[in-house]
Parts: sequence; C-alpha cells; structure tokens
Amino acid sequence: MAKKENCEQLQEEKSLEEMFAELDLLAEKLENRDTSLEDSFILYRQGMELLKLCSGTLDTVEKKILHAEAGFAGTMAQAMNYSMLAGGKRLRPMLIRETYRLFDGKEEVVKPFMAGMEMIHTHSLIHDDLPALDDDDYRRGRLTTHKV
Repeated sequence: MAKKENCEQLQEEKSLEEMFAELDLLAEKLENRDTSLEDSFILYRQGMELLKLCSGTLDTVEKKILHAEAGFAGTMAQAMNYSMLAGGKRLRPMLIRETYRLFDGKEEVVKPFMAGMEMIHTHSLIHDDLPALDDDDYRRGRLTTHKV
C-alpha cells in the first residue's frame, strides 16, 4: 500500500517531460558497457516503475480530453473515444514533438498539431475499415469502430 502511495506521490511531483528525461538517462546508463549486471537489473526495475508512472499519467490525460458520452452526440462521442483509445497513439505525436525540438521549437505551439495528426490518422483508419472500402471487422485484434 505504501509503495502505491509513493508512486502516486512521485507522479504528482514530476511532469511527464521530467519522467521521459529520467527514462533517457536510465537508458544511457543501461547502454554503458561498464554497468554491472546487478546495477543493470536495478536500473531496469527503476525504468519499469517510471514507465508505469508515465503510462498512468498519459491515461489520466486521455480521460480528461475525451468527449462526454451523453446527450445528443453521445453515440458519436462513444465511437470517437473508442477509436482514440486504441493502442499505438503515442508514437507519431512524439516524433512531431522531437522533430520540432530539433529546430529549437517551443513545445506548447506544437501540441495542437500533435493531437491533430493522431486524429487525422485515426479518421483515415476508421474510414478504411468501412464496408464500402476494406470491410474489416478487426484492426489489431479489436473490433473496428463501425462493428462496435
């Protein structure tokens, strides 16, 4: 129980960017050939705990930005949320952010583009799966949006 509270406290104290930076440092240490096997296991465990914190933070952020699944557009919101919560939605935005950083860009400006790219990509996948096109029932082991 204390360990869970510790993790939650760490999550509140560190920003997502700080956690990613710490993961980068852990990866560098793991890649160092001078790191002993015992130290490698310790670093690995630290990295896994940090990844859990990152994942929890990302899940919390996702839940905050999802549309309410009620009212007039409830069915549409359910479909949007189902599609946007499918796996693999983090790589393209991170590539956009890191490319922007390479050119000394400020992250706040690029965030709408990061979200927009994922939404456009998800939109294209939904339409690709429709009966008039590929008529797929599953995408990566999950029922497609029109089947749900």
